[in-house]
Amino acid sequence: MIYNNQNQIVGDVFIIPNSPVRANDWDSTIEGAEDQWTRFKNRIHRVINEKEDEAYVQVWCCTPGEDDSNWSCHREMPDNENFATYLPASLFKNKKEGESVVVNTKWGEVVLTLAQLKYRYRRFGAFEETMKSLLS
Repeated sequence: MIYNNQNQIVGDVFIIPNSPVRANDWDSTIEGAEDQWTRFKNRIHRVINEKEDEAYVQVWCCTPGEDDSNWSCHREMPDNENFATYLPASLFKNKKEGESVVVNTKWGEVVLTLAQLKYRYRRFGAFEETMKSLLS
């Protein structure tokens, strides 16, 4: 994990091009739906101020240049925890490849550089192109 001179955690983020999800995507009448929603909530709970009614995109966050450092499953965050697997699509509104977003977490601010073209799934285009195709 890398920190910048403002003591913010710094990383890269790219989209895993699966369909976005929302709270209302789960039909509670289907067996197992509540368990799925709980798992989803657990994957976003580390992000402060999440809204259940908005679209979330599946992402891969990593130490810059190290896509095998997947923060979502390798317990690389402080306290030996995992980072969110899904982030709100609104976080990336009007952002382009190479720009950064700040995510407020229980560990403080995490600065993520949009880096779709540096990692797997680059064939889907730049970050903003991938996001646009998912949300259209």
